[in-house]
Amino acid sequence: MRNFGVVAALLLCGCLAEDQYQTMVKNAAVCTEADTCVVTDLLPNSCTCSEVVRKNAAPDIENAAKRVSCGGQAVARCGSWVNPRCEAGVCVADAGT
Repeated sequence: MRNFGVVAALLLCGCLAEDQYQTMVKNAAVCTEADTCVVTDLLPNSCTCSEVVRKNAAPDIENAAKRVSCGGQAVARCGSWVNPRCEAGVCVADAGT
């Protein structure tokens, strides 16, 4: 019964569960050589980090990140990404300093 309450709360608030968000990110990172990959904007005081995704998918990922239900989780400690690119069909980037 507890899971039903969590699902109902997420539906009512328009929130996304973390696993739903990660699925969206995974799909948005699929690319071809013709695609431009970018690093999404980092949201302050969030439990999500910047992601490396296709440029045309970045706005959807940034909007979804605002709706992630973190379940009382602490603010994420995120690294930075540089040199986003498409490699082997997936957007990747190098860890920044």
